[in-house]
Amino acid sequence: MTRLILVTLAIAIILAGAVVLPMPVPFGAIMMLGGLTILISQSPFVARNVQAVRRQHLSVDHVIRRVEARLPERLRNVIRRTDP
Repeated sequence: MTRLILVTLAIAIILAGAVVLPMPVPFGAIMMLGGLTILISQSPFVARNVQAVRRQHLSVDHVIRRVEARLPERLRNVIRRTDP
């Protein structure tokens, strides 16, 4: 039950981040990465796929690394698990 709530919350955060992404401040990207972090922590499948995308698309990896620096330490550690 808790996992379902966390996954639903993560998807909602990602969608909200996508809505505010066009704003000049990179808050949308931070929100999307925060939601992705929750998904990564709950699903090894998502973690493997994010790692593969980061390996194949260096521009995505670059954006994730930039936003990663602004995340709290706990979230940053989850994102680091997907380093290519």
